[in-house]
Amino acid sequence: MPSSSRVVAAFALLALPAAPLLAQDDLDAGNWVGVGLAAGSVAMECVGCQKGRETSIAGHVRFGTTVSRRAQLGVELSLWKRGERDLDEDIRIVSANLRVAPRVLRGFWAQAGLGYTDYEATHEEEGGFEAYVQTRGWTALGGVGYAFRIRREFSLDPFLSYARQLSGQLALSGVTSGESARVELIQLGLGITWYQGR
Repeated sequence: MPSSSRVVAAFALLALPAAPLLAQDDLDAGNWVGVGLAAGSVAMECVGCQKGRETSIAGHVRFGTTVSRRAQLGVELSLWKRGERDLDEDIRIVSANLRVAPRVLRGFWAQAGLGYTDYEATHEEEGGFEAYVQTRGWTALGGVGYAFRIRREFSLDPFLSYARQLSGQLALSGVTSGESARVELIQLGLGITWYQGR
């Protein structure tokens, strides 16, 4: 099991004591702040790119407000990072999301949003020179999860999320190549949310 997966698995064990508790009937009122840790799997589509996926540690910070008993609006920053010898890869996604909690699926929630992705891979060459590959563009996001209430003002949220860059061009050391390049990120992890309005 990759090291990032072991970290997420250990983090997920924190949710076990919450399992016997009742899930939330509704989304909690007021403002909220959340953080999460996940195993993130990334694939990149471009001419000449290697096929396959790379898995590493990912995380997010999110905040927003509840607009009704079934809906929340929020802003989220998602990060993914991978380092291997002389290659470093980073993804940053800033997004706005709508989260809904269907009445018939107690505790479950789903969300969708639109954001902007910044991907950069830096390669250190001989003599200390750094070459980098970059792509940026608008991104569609979606996800599902389950909210376990652990105290009046906190919940644990196991989640699965997906982000796909809709557009972007490949840039080599700051020079745009004109070739299309898009990344996608799948995350499986655990979040914790603090509700300030409770």
